[in-house]
Amino acid sequence: MNVVIRVDASQHMGSGHVMRCVSLAEVLIERNHEVVFVCVAFVGSLIKELTERGFQVWPLPAVRQEFSDSGWDWLQDAENTLGVLNNNAYEPDWVIVDHYQLDGRWHNAVVQCGAHIAVIDDLANRQYACDLLVDQNAISSIHERYPALVPEYCQLLLGPRFTLLRREFSQVFDLRISKQKWLSQQGYIVVFMGGADSGNNTQKVLESLITQGMPYPLHVLVGVMNTRQSELQAWCQSHGVAFTVAHRQIGPLLAETRAAIVACGMFAVELQALEIPCLLTPLSDIQKDVAEYFISNGLALMLPLESLGSSEHVTIALSRLLNLPWEPDGRGVVPLDGARRIVEIMEESFR
Repeated sequence: MNVVIRVDASQHMGSGHVMRCVSLAEVLIERNHEVVFVCVAFVGSLIKELTERGFQVWPLPAVRQEFSDSGWDWLQDAENTLGVLNNNAYEPDWVIVDHYQLDGRWHNAVVQCGAHIAVIDDLANRQYACDLLVDQNAISSIHERYPALVPEYCQLLLGPRFTLLRREFSQVFDLRISKQKWLSQQGYIVVFMGGADSGNNTQKVLESLITQGMPYPLHVLVGVMNTRQSELQAWCQSHGVAFTVAHRQIGPLLAETRAAIVACGMFAVELQALEIPCLLTPLSDIQKDVAEYFISNGLALMLPLESLGSSEHVTIALSRLLNLPWEPDGRGVVPLDGARRIVEIMEESFR
């Protein structure tokens, strides 16, 4: 199959959409399908990161300024997408779109290229004209809205069984199991407050923790689009805290992570798949729903945004987290093979 993935990242949008599409692309390529990413070159677009991972990327012109209040020009976006396909004489079998700004009007326009349309979503807040829709979250109130928003022929893949995780995570989990005793005594506490962290929440967490002392060493992870990388790195160096800019080889760090304090985005989902205890800070309503699900079913506690600057709140929450029963066994709330399941369904639908 020839597959096009239409997805964007930026300092405003974050990196989660692109990273979950990477998970799907890895499995597609592993199963001998061809994948091309089509992305707008916003600041923080991750186009360079995708290229370094070996993916083919075709850039699109922006249809609006990143922070503009004006609506996204879906028609121009569709025309730009079809244009780049025509210019490269590319005939896709599937177009996968992971983009909150694009709806059924865009799907109906792009389907002119002759492809099936697959949507990755978690909002259920607009009309869709697709053959396949994936929502990996476990929020039944949202899932109940999809039947009225999709065509009758659309196949719905809903819930954690279809979580998009990069292929390295199975290997990381096996490694964590083999060193479980070591982790309980020496593993890192990882802090990651989102790919862009526009609110500088990483600094708030660090200052709250460092005043109380830590039972485990800290490791700060920041996204490539974080504009405060240099000052955070300098702070970490002055306080003896490990620091890494997130890149494609974070498996070794995750294999040595005892717990984490994270924004409740895609990285939090990945951590729950690895059965890593998490303090979750939701940055949106949808993230709050996801956090509540993990708190009820996984290894997680809530750390509200307004508590990040309170040393007392952060350290008490972390102490409670570290005291949760913790025996990883591979039966976590998020399966590790969701991407493979989706690709198999795409293959079957294509035959």
